[in-house]
Amino acid sequence: ERAIAELIASEMVSAERPENHMNLALLYVQMGRTTEAESELQTALRLDPNFVPAMVNLADVYRAQQRDEEGQRWLEKAISVAPNAAEPIHALGLLKTRQKQYPEALGLLAKAASLQPNNVRYSYVYAVALNSTGHADGAIAVLQQAHQRRPADRQILMGLISFERDKGNLPSAIMYAQQLVQLVPNDPDAKAILTELQGQGR
Repeated sequence: ERAIAELIASEMVSAERPENHMNLALLYVQMGRTTEAESELQTALRLDPNFVPAMVNLADVYRAQQRDEEGQRWLEKAISVAPNAAEPIHALGLLKTRQKQYPEALGLLAKAASLQPNNVRYSYVYAVALNSTGHADGAIAVLQQAHQRRPADRQILMGLISFERDKGNLPSAIMYAQQLVQLVPNDPDAKAILTELQGQGR
């Protein structure tokens, strides 16, 4: 409690800066104090009405409260302020996925992934959305590109193993599982996945 109080006090030294209010909001979110988080983000936006990170975080607070309509308005405003910012586009894509508006969601997730190709998390989420809407080949292609950029990313490898296995491409799934074992040789789960796939291939 004392450390938190000191942190809050240090952020309030520069209370005229919207970034400080957003930092406080993120702290409150971690503590489960969403009402105070919302208040701090609204303060940040009063100080700077075009502060995109606060809009995205406010939408996330509303998502946790099942207030997606309000969150959507903030994400759309963020995109109008910064049309090439990947984060609000990605967040709106996730919101549209929750609303089961899949064609619109896929377009947004694709755009976010293309705007920030080095953020493999965006590529992974886009690939999962493609795969779950019946576009397995497209999903695998997206993950292969992400894998080339980040060969040591475990989540991307797990996605490739899963999608290739589900399509019946066992040699490819085994190849990616072998890469996973090389990446994390002491991980029993990785070894178990490889063993299972090799058993299916016999």
